[in-house]
Amino acid sequence: MQSEFFRKVTDFILVEIERGYVDNPKDPGRLTVFGIASAYTNNRPVVNEVIHRLKEIDNNVEKAAEEVLYALARPGDVSPELAEKVQSVMEVVYDFYYNNYWKPFSRLCADGDTEEARIQNTPLIFAYDTAINHGRAKGAKFIQVFVNEICGKRLVVDGIIGPMTAKAYHSCMKSSPDNLLAELAALRMLQYARIGSPHKKHFLRGWYHRVRKVIRGAANYMETGSLL
Repeated sequence: MQSEFFRKVTDFILVEIERGYVDNPKDPGRLTVFGIASAYTNNRPVVNEVIHRLKEIDNNVEKAAEEVLYALARPGDVSPELAEKVQSVMEVVYDFYYNNYWKPFSRLCADGDTEEARIQNTPLIFAYDTAINHGRAKGAKFIQVFVNEICGKRLVVDGIIGPMTAKAYHSCMKSSPDNLLAELAALRMLQYARIGSPHKKHFLRGWYHRVRKVIRGAANYMETGSLL
């Protein structure tokens, strides 16, 4: 089941980071729509369906994607007709992100909007962004390394969120780790530093800004319950 928190974080990542319709020749993912890269064969049917639904908003797909992002950021400012079309687009996008990136984290997610729930969910914002940026296994490893480093656990860093990882995570977060955002940001930047890629120089500044945006969104969430 897709939680409200999952949709909040996905909306934030799309609006602030992945954006809408992007065609960067230097990006290995080639054409991307809401962060879904067309370069990967399995993604192409999803990209095509999203574009098809975007054309219900405007034949100019780039413009339609911007309207969707605006609606996600300011839902109270759009007409009911546009809101319905945006919902149609986002049904496909949410399903893609849930099944490809979020699903393993659902067992770690706290329900509700209490202070305790926000603290428990905050590392998942970073882990989910890691999964989107580097692959689901890296997102799971982010959580395992975080738990080992911050709470002194000895999880095997295998990229699989099973019962042992879930138990260790819940135990770790009960203690409300000190300097939580700083620790998460440092771990995220360390991941980027370890990347070996010919494209690294071109994307390094963008990665840095990505982490800054995630920190800002996570800080907003801890304070208000909203990332945007």
